[in-house]
Amino acid sequence: MPQMIKKTGKLLFHGIAVKPGKPTAAGIISDRLVIGLPGYPTSALSNFYIVVLPVIERLLGVRFARQKKRAPLAQKVFSTVGRYEFLPVRLEKGKAVPVLRGSSAITSLAFADGFVEIDENTEVLGAEDVVEVTLFPRGVVCN
Repeated sequence: MPQMIKKTGKLLFHGIAVKPGKPTAAGIISDRLVIGLPGYPTSALSNFYIVVLPVIERLLGVRFARQKKRAPLAQKVFSTVGRYEFLPVRLEKGKAVPVLRGSSAITSLAFADGFVEIDENTEVLGAEDVVEVTLFPRGVVCN
């Protein structure tokens, strides 16, 4: 995708500090914004939320509602310092349980109720740390 954008237009960026989903790209072709997402399901979804959804909201002049729920983590989670992380979780017995199956596994999303955003400066979240879970939408609702 980045090579095609370069060949036919202007590449704005290729690669972002996100886990999973580093190989995201964007550019302009024929005066139109083109965004290339990673191929793995979890990577594509995380980068949709991070990159594409804000662009759609801005173009439409709306902000889509995001339901959030606070819950303690069921287990300790290690993150990569320097990279923002999108952690799929399921809510079980009032706790956020990480769904750790890898970005290539569609089951990471099928078993998840939402995701936790871990900032690039966080190395460890402890078991019982309270996190904010952004729930996956069950329909489209605008604010």
